[in-house]
Amino acid sequence: MADERDEVGDRIAQLRTGDRRGRCEAAQALGAHRGAAVVDALLEALEPEADAEENLSGAPPHLCRALGQLADPRAVELLLRCMARPHLAGPAIGALEAIHDARAFEPIVSFFERSPASDLATVLGRWGDRRAVPALLVALGNPDPHLRFYAARALGRLGDERALPALDAACQADVAPILDTASLRGKSVADVARVAADRIRGQHRLP
Repeated sequence: MADERDEVGDRIAQLRTGDRRGRCEAAQALGAHRGAAVVDALLEALEPEADAEENLSGAPPHLCRALGQLADPRAVELLLRCMARPHLAGPAIGALEAIHDARAFEPIVSFFERSPASDLATVLGRWGDRRAVPALLVALGNPDPHLRFYAARALGRLGDERALPALDAACQADVAPILDTASLRGKSVADVARVAADRIRGQHRLP
């Protein structure tokens, strides 16, 4: 226990006074340690970065991820501020998903509506709140087939009957295989839309 306290103390000191590489290493290491002092140190380090236009120290993405690992709700407000910075939005949203605090849901949906992306569609599907359905339905009409694919999958996870007409339409019309991404190569939006629609019908015992 004493050794762990010493390590935490050393990492906090490194986070505050270390060079760029040292601060990144300290942020990564601290995510594995619990305790109010750890959270306080991570928040203190991230605070000035939340309003910076660029990544000043190199550590902010690691700080966000560490706060997500610790899942302390005290980090929510600061992480929401970080979402306004392009270089921090992704790590901040990932951390907010891990914390899963209700305060973050509507800001994430609003972010998705402004900047729809496949990974955010996945976040909304995993979040489990059906208030995301309208935004995902809009994304299902986006020109990007990758976004349509992950939006359809998210709609299946949410299990809302409102998605069925759009998913059924995708089953019929969105049949072109996706060829430019290894993880989706040969799959189509129609494939995942069919799975999603079947899942929703099964949950609601619909024909």
